[in-house]
Amino acid sequence: MGETVRHPHRDRKPLAFRQAAFGWREEDLKLLEFELQTGAEPIRSLGYDGPLPILDESLRLLPDFLQETVAVVTNPAIDREREIEHFSIRTVLGKRPSFSGLYHDATRVEIQSPLLLEELPPYLEIGREEVQNLAHRHGTLIYEDALAQLHTNVHGTVEILLQRDEEETVPEALLRFAQEALEAVQAGANLIVLDDRLQFSRGRHIDPYLAVAAVHKALLRPASSHGGEYLRRRSSLVLRSGAIRNLHDIVVAIGLGADAVTPYLMWEIAAHKGSLQAVGNLYAALCKGIEKVISTLGIHELRGYDRLFGGIGLEAEVAGILGVANFCGSTGIGFGFADMEREAEQRQALYNIEEEKKLPRARSFQLYPRIWKSAGQVASGELDYEGYFRKLDAFERENPINLKHLLDFKLAQDMSLLDDAEVDTTVDGHAYPLVISSMSFGSQGETAYRSYAEAAYQMNIVALNGEGGEIKEILGKYPRNRGRQIASGRFGVNAELCNAAYVLEIKIGQGAKPGEGGHLPGSKVTVQVANARNASQGVDLISPSNNHDIYSIEDLAQVIYELRQINP
Repeated sequence: MGETVRHPHRDRKPLAFRQAAFGWREEDLKLLEFELQTGAEPIRSLGYDGPLPILDESLRLLPDFLQETVAVVTNPAIDREREIEHFSIRTVLGKRPSFSGLYHDATRVEIQSPLLLEELPPYLEIGREEVQNLAHRHGTLIYEDALAQLHTNVHGTVEILLQRDEEETVPEALLRFAQEALEAVQAGANLIVLDDRLQFSRGRHIDPYLAVAAVHKALLRPASSHGGEYLRRRSSLVLRSGAIRNLHDIVVAIGLGADAVTPYLMWEIAAHKGSLQAVGNLYAALCKGIEKVISTLGIHELRGYDRLFGGIGLEAEVAGILGVANFCGSTGIGFGFADMEREAEQRQALYNIEEEKKLPRARSFQLYPRIWKSAGQVASGELDYEGYFRKLDAFERENPINLKHLLDFKLAQDMSLLDDAEVDTTVDGHAYPLVISSMSFGSQGETAYRSYAEAAYQMNIVALNGEGGEIKEILGKYPRNRGRQIASGRFGVNAELCNAAYVLEIKIGQGAKPGEGGHLPGSKVTVQVANARNASQGVDLISPSNNHDIYSIEDLAQVIYELRQINP
């Protein structure tokens, strides 16, 4: 094998031009800035209010089209203490031992996360030894040292530059990458690096996530025509990319087959905006984020995370290479190779702009800032709902952000509409067949909690409280419009709560945190929460895990018996 090189010919184009070409948005930079200052991820409560990528006119990467296929309900991810104790993002690089006895003595490198730091560009004036010390404190390595340790006299490391030749199509480039990887592993390489550092200075753009998926898939084949272990076990795959912009991108890369990633633009931006300490904070925030992802899914080791996401609006051939389920896209419909070619030209044009001040703002349309003031006016009575609705409807028609904004009713020409007086939407005395599902005030805050209850009363529907008892002054206030939840912890469950309910809901499982149950840290058990739950202030409240949370017939019988004792 040839000698390993330390990414020579680094792209020396100013940072802003490379950011623009790789598709960094203002939202990515704001998120990163919070992380490098605090060492934690920001907590958001209202969800994403930008357009689906298929409806977005800005530059896009494949992770933008991928959404995790897990429903996280009212509870947040598992608390930090249990993430550290129960979930591992440890990563091993190098050849995996073979059942036939091969490679048991092969060199392997263990790091505490799939994130590799790296030597920073000279203009930042941060020495390599400083970055090495930072990496060692966090239990990882810098990219250059990982390659050096895995490059031995017997087994080497191979770098594949992710760039297309001038006339090369996306499928042709993917085929070439896959062939180069196959030849490298068959020749003994124990590490393959996919690196896009020269993508715009020496070639044409190709989505690095598509390349990771293609190479990973190509190596999922027996070592010989006679069978045997898959070649994929003989080599680790590292993605070194400037197109890694956030936690979601990192997790997508891992799910598509990367064993480790080096998000070199993230490290460079962090050091540029702050210092080496900012790089350390960013590293810590991203590790916490990866732990939250796998803990939310109940995956205890990172290697158990695979393609646990699906695509929205991808062309069928692209989705096939990624190996994901795909919605609202098919053969010839959706984001495909033609779109990638068009955006590759746009990226190159951004890279070639001569003056930084001429770079356009990379900012997606966001709905909430445009309607927030109007929503507040409705809440305070300054604006009627019809006025708010007209404004919102105009925004959604002019700037659709999801699929429902593209749909409408198609009425037959001879269709006669029913009179409102002829339509009955009532159910058991309630105006509509709608229920506001269970949410505890501990999880959402008292203001929202009270608002849901009052809204259900005014609309004459039913709102359920979540596990955790009820605020005392709400008990009995809405006898026809309030339901109560009884869960495994039975916090705050008593005769007063049950008798003041229109309906009782028995929760069968702690679905928000698979295998782990629910945990309200003592710091969140205020006087009010303790009173509602018949608990002590400042004491942790633990709900049983899923493993013990499923009610048996005997359990249900006991609950029913107890309820009958309360209210025969």
